[in-house]
Amino acid sequence: MEVIEFLDALSYHDKQITYHQAQLMRALADYAIACEGEEFIDAEIAAAMRWTSRWTADQVAMAPDLASKLTATLDALEKGEIDFYKARVLYDKTMPLTADLAAQVEERVLAKAPDLTSAQMRQLTNRVVMRVDPEGQRERAEQRKAQRCMGIDALEDDVARVWAFLPAHLATACYARVDAIARQVKTPSDPRTLDQIRADVFADLLLATPDGASAVKVELYVAISAATVMGLAEQPGELAGYGARSPPTWRVSWLGIRRGGGC
Repeated sequence: MEVIEFLDALSYHDKQITYHQAQLMRALADYAIACEGEEFIDAEIAAAMRWTSRWTADQVAMAPDLASKLTATLDALEKGEIDFYKARVLYDKTMPLTADLAAQVEERVLAKAPDLTSAQMRQLTNRVVMRVDPEGQRERAEQRKAQRCMGIDALEDDVARVWAFLPAHLATACYARVDAIARQVKTPSDPRTLDQIRADVFADLLLATPDGASAVKVELYVAISAATVMGLAEQPGELAGYGARSPPTWRVSWLGIRRGGGC
């Protein structure tokens, strides 16, 4: 098979996928309208489709809007002019808008969406929403800023993700500072990648002042056997707020904590 035939096959199957995604949204919209007011509609769909309750609720909410408020978007999805992600972007961004404003955004974005990447299309949609609804955008921005928060997500293999939900200018400034410090300390002899150094700088900035001391102390609650700490056993331990961690990691962490490594 020639390269062009492979590309044609990919395009064909992609259009088939978007067509059936559009049909799924139409069927969901019809079902939601037919069963409007019924208590267990989401549960019935979740059981039939083997979907999670959260995903089901999301799809059931999205489908009627596409079928009634964003009909051109659903048509474009059906024709394969956009993919489901792009349809989702238009739905998310126009949810707070009136039907008239949503139609304006849809018309302007769909005119260019087929030739844009998903990221470019999202950026375009953001700009168009700001132009057609500047006052509403300001109000939504203030609401989002009021939701600022931070947290931690436990991942697998002894790592976790620390995140912060901040106003854009603060988040950008925080990253710029971490990146600038990382680039200053990076040397040809340093085996760490720039990403690794950024992560280390981030932890250092939070856990200690430049002289290695901090007025704010934190405590880690660890459940681990003495035999594992001494290297006589290989039993996983438990870190409160995270979960199980492997024995080699515990020994390194324990020694670092005992030496006053920033905690």
